[in-house]
Amino acid sequence: MFNRKIFLIFILLFLSVFIFSDFDVNAFEIPDKISVGLDSFDVSEVIIDNKEIYLGYDGKFSECALYCNNSFKIYILNEDIILNIDGVDMINLNDNFQIKANDCLKLNSKRYRGILEFYKKKIDLNYKLKIINLLSCNEYLYGVVCSEMPHNWPEQALKAQAVAARTYLLSSINNKTHKDFDICDKVHCQVYKGLDSEYSRVNDFIDETENKCIVYNDKIINAYFFSSSGGNTDDVENVWGNKIDYLIGIDDKYESECKIWKCKFSKNDIQEILDKKNIDLGEIIDLSIDEINKNNRVNKILISGSKSNLILSKQSIINFFNSIKTGFLSRNFYIEKNDTSDGFEIIFNGKGYGHGVGMSQYGAKGMSDSGFNFIEILKFYYTGVEIANS
Repeated sequence: MFNRKIFLIFILLFLSVFIFSDFDVNAFEIPDKISVGLDSFDVSEVIIDNKEIYLGYDGKFSECALYCNNSFKIYILNEDIILNIDGVDMINLNDNFQIKANDCLKLNSKRYRGILEFYKKKIDLNYKLKIINLLSCNEYLYGVVCSEMPHNWPEQALKAQAVAARTYLLSSINNKTHKDFDICDKVHCQVYKGLDSEYSRVNDFIDETENKCIVYNDKIINAYFFSSSGGNTDDVENVWGNKIDYLIGIDDKYESECKIWKCKFSKNDIQEILDKKNIDLGEIIDLSIDEINKNNRVNKILISGSKSNLILSKQSIINFFNSIKTGFLSRNFYIEKNDTSDGFEIIFNGKGYGHGVGMSQYGAKGMSDSGFNFIEILKFYYTGVEIANS
């Protein structure tokens, strides 16, 4: 019995150290180079404004530079990728090639660090250029953080954003979200604008949080973030359907600033959206809120027609109304109804901006202004997490 007690005490001590101590997560090694799909360039030709570039394949580059007086142009002709130098077609390139320069690369007047990789992809009936930016993790974050959060915001908010952005990147890599690259440059991943969005002050904050990421039960989290909650964040299951323990709604008591918005839709506006979506409800009779969740966000809207009814739920609510107007910013709203000559008008009075899951950027700013550090900010918005080194 005595030996059994000693064994149990040993196990409990071991578990307490394993569960509650700080830990270094070696399983999440950041690659030397990450690949960013520049999906914002949906084009068949681009201009390289550098005066000299080096051509390469699979990371191996020529020691001899190519020079121009004005600019290089890379474009698709039929099914070939052509390099044009000062207006003269010079080289028929392979389907997959890379370029680099001694300094940054200037792509359609936008500056990028690292290497640019080009390949062609057939979209519908035509080939388009696809471009990938290869660079280090920190170099990528230099172009992300100030694209997602104002550069003059408080230090700790920006550090929280840097760690969340790094974590989101690692999650995208681990989940193999994209086939041809690690992450793209658009808002549905993280906005990435290259070197032109950098600020040295923020680059220092990114360097100071190097390798730090957010984990839950030793696993990299999906570090979603958004602009403004309007007072409450939301459970992820109310937005995308799957329950995740660290993405639960909280009282966002530190968000002292939030977006206030208003949108108006007439009966005819609603009918126009339904017609575009080929949905026939007959004559529109009414629109009402059908369900509000515990985080004060609308889960369901009911549109009643003379033939049938339609339930809009979760993010489809925002997508529905934004299909003909912009400015419907969140599901944190209430409605007013006014009678009009053509039926009725619905006024949506809302707060906040974004899906509401994870970290509120304005909330992070408020916490930073109140003296919280970036680790405290992240642990407030992501329930039960730890900050680890990858």
